[in-house]
Amino acid sequence: MKAALKLMNWYVNTTLLYGFGRAVTYEYEGTGKYWNKKLERSETKEMLILDKIGRVMGKSVQAIFVWPGMLGEDLFRLECHVRGKDIEEYK
Repeated sequence: MKAALKLMNWYVNTTLLYGFGRAVTYEYEGTGKYWNKKLERSETKEMLILDKIGRVMGKSVQAIFVWPGMLGEDLFRLECHVRGKDIEEYK
């Protein structure tokens, strides 16, 4: 039982670290859509720091469950980069 908990702890910590590293290094848009109550319309503005932190934390936690898909995407991007291919042509 102790070994299983140790293994589970290792798995969670490793995938959280992978998700965190991936989230802070990807080139995400620094903008988001916000509802302007004064003008009653949606606007695209620079994201607030708390929204950016929330995005990073969300991606970190997601990695616990979907890391194989994330890894596949990372390997895809790496191959395109190494072979000099345009990523947008292969999506």
